[in-house]
Amino acid sequence: MADDIMCEFERHKTAQAMWIALKDKFGGTSTTKLRRLTIKFDTYKLKPNNPMKQHLREMANMIRELKEAGHVLSDEQQVQAVIRSLPASWEHMKEAMAYAGEFKGRVCVTGASGFLASWLIKRLLSSGYHVTATVRDLGNEKKLQHLQKLEGAKERLRLVKADLMVEGSFDDAIMGCTGVFHTASPVLKPSSDPKEEILKPAIEGTLNVLRSCGKSKSLRRVVLTSSSSAARVRDDFDPNVPIDESSWSSTQLCDKLEIWYALSKTMAERAAWDFCRDNGIDLVTVLPSFVIGPSLPPQLCSTASDVLGLLQGESEKFGWHGRMGYVHIDDVALCHILVYENEAASGRYLCSSTVLDNHDLAALLALRFPWLPIPTRFEKHDRPYYELNTSKIRNLGLKFRSVEEMFDDCVLSLEQQGHLPPRPAITTST
Repeated sequence: MADDIMCEFERHKTAQAMWIALKDKFGGTSTTKLRRLTIKFDTYKLKPNNPMKQHLREMANMIRELKEAGHVLSDEQQVQAVIRSLPASWEHMKEAMAYAGEFKGRVCVTGASGFLASWLIKRLLSSGYHVTATVRDLGNEKKLQHLQKLEGAKERLRLVKADLMVEGSFDDAIMGCTGVFHTASPVLKPSSDPKEEILKPAIEGTLNVLRSCGKSKSLRRVVLTSSSSAARVRDDFDPNVPIDESSWSSTQLCDKLEIWYALSKTMAERAAWDFCRDNGIDLVTVLPSFVIGPSLPPQLCSTASDVLGLLQGESEKFGWHGRMGYVHIDDVALCHILVYENEAASGRYLCSSTVLDNHDLAALLALRFPWLPIPTRFEKHDRPYYELNTSKIRNLGLKFRSVEEMFDDCVLSLEQQGHLPPRPAITTST
């Protein structure tokens, strides 16, 4: 691709002709919208000593070096990298090339104020997308401030009110979008009626979003956030064979053990697949394991709160978790975008870096963060041994961060937000 870029620049004397050639080379996906932009470049001549041409040659060399180092960018990622690299003196060129955000298109993210959704929006904005994000309460400034502070939010983020339990509530948000990322899901602690508090909102909420998707003529693909718990809660698998995307959790076992979150994710994903097959919607699902990393929302979600509890010495919740897969939140966000942009992506994708027993995780963390009162013993529970086969998403190019990296980022974030005390200063003897 880098060589192709320079080849086109050498061959064509005007930027208009160059962009038409590149558009054709890309096969006419979202870049066909560049036809509206070519007029912007009609009089911009690329002479032999033109600084723009020299800059693009340097970018092409950098892209080639990245490829040789094993970091391969897609065609559209490469062009976006070029756009973002333009010097400030060429700001008018940058604005024209990203006119109205049409190069990457408009997408919708549900449950925008959530732990994962916030990171996904951050990544989408940095990639050049226009984002319509849904929230339940537009007046709750405290829950929305972190979104409005994201880079690119002022120009390309629109917040819309929508309710999972109100049919048609997502029509306005989804209309005109080429993609929908449905991340919103209830994570509640049931008291007496888990079916009413968790299962119904998860299933009916997902179907309400998909019904709105079915009304949109511009929609290309829906990416649904499921969970690895929708694949691993079963008592009939071979512990010597890693669990892959063909595995589904047993709803009967989830109900028997009262694992309501896993049951809600399993039933909601199955309902989504049935609906999308019946209505011709292109659906891809992402199944993350336990998500670790910095929290953009100031109020911690249940997952981040469990991690904070472990770092503060609590053992009950992680003792109950037993063996668990872990994944960096940024990797989960990147996974969603990857399966959306890759036209060949299909089906389900497990998203997990490493699977660890809780005592192994605690030992690792205690060694890495010796100033924190991390527990070393947990109550014994009968939990099966399992591994997760993530070769499907790895084959698309996703590289996972290590457990050490994800907890480094997580602890630092918790310290910066005041949830954990500052780490002790390192002293050196003289």
